Amino acid sequence: MYKIGEFSKITGMKVKALRYYDEQEILVPSTRCENSYRIYNEQDFEKARMIKLLRSFEFSISEIKDVLSVCKSIDDLYYVLREKQEMIKQYILGEKKRRKN
Repeated sequence: MYKIGEFSKITGMKVKALRYYDEQEILVPSTRCENSYRIYNEQDFEKARMIKLLRSFEFSISEIKDVLSVCKSIDDLYYVLREKQEMIKQYILGEKKRRKN
């Protein structure tokens, strides 16, 4: 179990970002103490890893919410990203064909 400062250090996410993700209900701490301290666990760490990966791919907050609603693990996330990659490839091919005409 990690307080927000500790969790920030191990995830590489800023405390401000963690608070924002909590407000947006993207990364809600597993426990909230009586004194309002946010306490994170290992499952929260896995979710933080997924969020960092999605942010590195320039996903918006709303896109991250959508992805996390269907992904429960990194394996699920890779599947979704592969699907997204294929959709983008098909879109690019369609655009190339359209421009040739």
